[in-house]
Amino acid sequence: MRITLVVMSFLISLSTLAASYPDYSSVTSIIDNSTSSLYQLKILSDGSLNDNSILRDGQGSTNTALVDSNHALLVNLYNGLTAVDSQFYYYVTNGASTAMNVNGSTTPVNFFYTNISTTQDMYITDISIVGNDAGISYGKFFGRNLLTNGMQYQIKNDALVSPITLFNFKQNEELIGVSSSYKLDASMGNPQNASFFLSYSQPIKLAKNNNEYVKFIVRDNISAMAYLRVMIKGYLK
Repeated sequence: MRITLVVMSFLISLSTLAASYPDYSSVTSIIDNSTSSLYQLKILSDGSLNDNSILRDGQGSTNTALVDSNHALLVNLYNGLTAVDSQFYYYVTNGASTAMNVNGSTTPVNFFYTNISTTQDMYITDISIVGNDAGISYGKFFGRNLLTNGMQYQIKNDALVSPITLFNFKQNEELIGVSSSYKLDASMGNPQNASFFLSYSQPIKLAKNNNEYVKFIVRDNISAMAYLRVMIKGYLK
């Protein structure tokens, strides 16, 4: 008798638990009534989700999850797809100039990009360092002899009083060492093109309303180079 009572009690508990959830098997659509809709579920007669059912992010503007036409659940990382208009591509600059092939041996020349926004954080995912020079080879900085002082790469974020120097580049091996990939194009003869690509799986954040920045400092005379530019890219949020 005791065993029977326990089993009956367990079954009653299961029935109560099941009844505590709403039955949507006969509902064709569920849409919340808020201004920024968080979900729009389309449900089939068997209770499964139909294609094009969506879940949105906390702002109700970006699809975080979507059921496709094969009823597979697709999930977007980084809280939804990055809108095209939120992506950015900027050169670091000294004043209005993007040209970094300058003489910084006497007075270092600073090239910045600063997040001056009061409403959006910047997330840097990639940095490209592109140069054109004669005689590019190992043991040199592009085609220049090994630099005496080096080109510093700095970040100021997280409300730091002073920037952090992430690296001081004096030769191509060091650029290669920190790069996710690089390309040397000698097909054009002399001068040659060299590109170094730094990618961050965990983006570098430059917070809004704090004038946080990324900076490259030229501290040698590399004015004989034909071309040198640094571009940052990422997204705003």
